[in-house]
Amino acid sequence: MTKRKNVVSKMLLLVLILTLISCCFLGSTFARYTSSGEGSGTLQVAKWDVSHGEDAITVEFDKLSPSKYDYDTSVDSEYVAGTARTNTTGKILVATITNKGDVDAEVEVTAEDIVITKVGSANYGTAGIATEANPTAEEVKAVFSIKLYKGNSESELATAALTELGAKETVAATNGTLYIYAEVTWTSDVGDITGATADKLDTWIGQYVTSVQWTISYTAVQSTELPNA
Repeated sequence: MTKRKNVVSKMLLLVLILTLISCCFLGSTFARYTSSGEGSGTLQVAKWDVSHGEDAITVEFDKLSPSKYDYDTSVDSEYVAGTARTNTTGKILVATITNKGDVDAEVEVTAEDIVITKVGSANYGTAGIATEANPTAEEVKAVFSIKLYKGNSESELATAALTELGAKETVAATNGTLYIYAEVTWTSDVGDITGATADKLDTWIGQYVTSVQWTISYTAVQSTELPNA
């Protein structure tokens, strides 16, 4: 029995020795060198900053009247009898649009949605000024028009020969600036409403209309990209 125990003990010892040898063998032969680390890749986003300032675009024109000339009989170097009579406010600065971003901007400026404000006691007609005392709303709106111009500075005179604003204007990146001027025109003779009938319409407007207003707005869209091609 003792001999058998010795044999078993020797076998267990042998298994333990072989196991230790195997671990050493595997550990030294099949190990792999490994290391790790981390870094970062940073993208600088091109800045987009197009604005006209902090406040809403608010413009106050001086008072405007119709032309002083008679339609048929006036003889003057500034007016040709029988042609449409006009009078304008002159060009005034209405907005300054600045691009402080990193890419160019394509800017579209519009003046639309004319609103006529009149005294509460005045009513529009339905048949038109040629046949009744009161004009229609559309006849009154047709008298007034607005044009937009672009300038190179905010100090240009109202009478300066500015270039009419294009459908879209490019404002360069990094402090590019677009100066917007506007001019309102009162046209007395529009379409079939001329002469005495136009005078009647002008008189009604002078008596009952207190203000004329347009919505001036702009849209700026990115037109270049970074990095440059």
